[in-house]
Amino acid sequence: MQTGCWEHYLSTGELIWSDNLFRIFGDEPGAIEPNLEYVLAATHSDDRARVEAAVAALGESGETQVFEHRLTRPDGQTRYVRTTLTVQERRDDGLHRLLGILQDITDSRRAEREIGAHVAVEEALADWQDLDDRAPRLMARLAASGSWPR
Repeated sequence: MQTGCWEHYLSTGELIWSDNLFRIFGDEPGAIEPNLEYVLAATHSDDRARVEAAVAALGESGETQVFEHRLTRPDGQTRYVRTTLTVQERRDDGLHRLLGILQDITDSRRAEREIGAHVAVEEALADWQDLDDRAPRLMARLAASGSWPR
């Protein structure tokens, strides 16, 4: 599991990424100037509102936020990530520095889907009688496991 980290200075807008964070996003270290717009553009469109809500919640409550979402790399590859956001420094005028850790959990997600598919097949075959009777049940279980082709 790859892990990258970042820090964001709110007063200046400076965003600093670790080399691994660049790699998770599909870039070479230093290849782009990290910024919030780039992160949101790389965030899967179905997940963008959840990411924005977590950032807003951090700003309002100051409580650490942990959430999962998808990133789309420049080559079109989708990665599943778990993000942890926290406030590192406050000043009189509010939040000053935020820290984040981003873990690429794509391989874990794939393994979970494969295990789910194996369990679905095993359960369907355990009491298999004929194709008409069990095939729809097997297909439903495969779909529920997330392993059914899209």
